[in-house]
Amino acid sequence: MSDGFFSHPSIIDHAISSAADLHKVTPITADHPWIRRQVEFVKELTDFYGGEVMTFYSIFAPVQQLRLFIEYVVKDVNGFQGMLWEHKEAVARAAEVIADDTLLLVEALKTETKVDGIYYSVQSAQRPECDREHHDRYIKPSDIRVLERINELWEHNILHVCGYEHYRNDLPYYAQYPASAYNWAVHTEGVSLAEGKEIFDGVVMGGFDNNPGSLIDAGTTAEVVAETRSLIASAGRDRLALGADCTIPVPTSLDRLEVIRRVAGPR
Repeated sequence: MSDGFFSHPSIIDHAISSAADLHKVTPITADHPWIRRQVEFVKELTDFYGGEVMTFYSIFAPVQQLRLFIEYVVKDVNGFQGMLWEHKEAVARAAEVIADDTLLLVEALKTETKVDGIYYSVQSAQRPECDREHHDRYIKPSDIRVLERINELWEHNILHVCGYEHYRNDLPYYAQYPASAYNWAVHTEGVSLAEGKEIFDGVVMGGFDNNPGSLIDAGTTAEVVAETRSLIASAGRDRLALGADCTIPVPTSLDRLEVIRRVAGPR
């Protein structure tokens, strides 16, 4: 799995930072560099691995593409969360434009690369007023429009309910989002893999905290072996793929991952 481009080009080009800017989110064309460079990137990745492993490309849901820019570039976390509630219609309209162009991207990835599927990242609104009704009306439509097309194009896709930086999500909101596998921040959400099997009708993926200094990063080999066995014992081997809550820290030793793979191998 590899991170893709984080935000739609018109969000970046117009430095979208407030609801007053949302009308500047405008469509691109299939030959835009935002699409062509991602296709080239994925081709390079899949050619490098040559089918040795399954490859999944990260794509962020439309509303998340807005969030990532406003929160991490503009650095206005509260501003974005306020926008979700106070300008919900405008956010939903912008999300539909982003969804249209994200669909152009996934079509090109399917046609021109050998990627095995998509790692599709979603997240609940972090403002208390944004309840299930708000989610279903203003966020879910653009989420699902892209996800349904992804599932038409590839047999296997992963839904990532993002808990990065300890953001919390209402996991039942995503129970009806179609995917082959579901990945969430087990440690941040306090929802185990076994409990996740009661929410999601598919493979559950994860189990290890991905934060620096956590077990997968800093634990002893014996501790990692013990945790691997514990996760399998508690969740059961069916519908289970061990992994991390999100991207594994870069310094993590590949030998560490090999230990987990060997311990979790067929018995």
